[in-house]
Amino acid sequence: MGILKSAATTIAVVPKSTFTPPYSLPGPGQVAAIGLNTAYDITPTEMSSMMWSYSLFNSWIGGAVVTDYSPGGAWVLAGTGGHTSPANIGAAIFDFTDAKWKRQAPQGGKYDNWDYYVNQTSDDLYYELKDSGGVPSPAHSYQNLCVLPTAWGGGPKGSVIYVTRTAICRESRRSPACHRFDLATSTWSRWGQNLAPRTSYDSSAVIDYQRKCYWLLGNDQNAYTNNIYLDATDWKFKLTENYPYLPGPMESGRIWMHEGLLMRQARDGSLYAFNPEQPTLGFKQVGLNASLPYNQNSFCYFPLTKKFYYVDDEAGSSITRLSPPQDPWNGQWIVDKITVSPSLPKRTADGGTDPEHYNSLFYIPAIQRLAWIPGGGEKVYLVYPAS
Repeated sequence: MGILKSAATTIAVVPKSTFTPPYSLPGPGQVAAIGLNTAYDITPTEMSSMMWSYSLFNSWIGGAVVTDYSPGGAWVLAGTGGHTSPANIGAAIFDFTDAKWKRQAPQGGKYDNWDYYVNQTSDDLYYELKDSGGVPSPAHSYQNLCVLPTAWGGGPKGSVIYVTRTAICRESRRSPACHRFDLATSTWSRWGQNLAPRTSYDSSAVIDYQRKCYWLLGNDQNAYTNNIYLDATDWKFKLTENYPYLPGPMESGRIWMHEGLLMRQARDGSLYAFNPEQPTLGFKQVGLNASLPYNQNSFCYFPLTKKFYYVDDEAGSSITRLSPPQDPWNGQWIVDKITVSPSLPKRTADGGTDPEHYNSLFYIPAIQRLAWIPGGGEKVYLVYPAS
């Protein structure tokens, strides 16, 4: 335990890029559809397009932005499925360089897409497909799938990692193990030097570039008096110093980083901040002029306006805006609405009545726009909030 000090170097939020996309970018207040294909077009031969889409978008799935994948960067979904959902053993990728969906199968042989369904795994800690050499059983990723940058050992095209995994196999399972999918070699491997000290069926992880770690908070975080983080300097799970018990509304919220603070959106619409430099202070409820919307999606930071934005699964033309104060710890955060044109399509619900997504808007640094992926046979949409 101990105070987690800030690393000496950071990764810029808006890296300088010379990339020019082969598609038009929306201007302020505008939305634009891009893409030469859809996720349906990379459906494996053994699945229907509806099954494939359900595995990618409709079973508590969230992806990760990998800027190292290509000049334009990519959005990656790897190892998705869980319970009776079809299995995405490898990765589905939307490449913003050429605006195409691509699929990467794992190296080392083919595996029965239904292995995980009957719980044929190597052991109860790692939950890997039998005789696969480390391929994890596909899981509901929730907000546990994160980028592993090239600079941190992610390989020449970057990687994604499951900080932990939940809802694995036919039964509800949780694995405290970390797994990596290398996008250059299409290989899975165990990652990390130990197992997470606890897991949750609904958890959120976020990369902290400033401190070179990943924060992991479960839906039952209010039952604990410290935070878990995966230290990327030695790839070990660790705990912060203890702090006072959290308030009840902290249960099951999404997380993000802002100005070095770990932010958590609570179920009741409140917002909390945690300062890793002063962990014994614990989470502090910050000031809000109005309640935040609560959904499985999360707020996304847009560096061009220095504000956060949120879209729920129904989408439309209205976007929730969250404006941070100059002092995010003591000041008041402002919640209001803006509009974009044309409207964003709602999330797909292939194979089910509820989309059950775990992503909202996400930021693509190379093109300096937010992106929205409805799923299924829909295009990918770029968004430029006007303010």
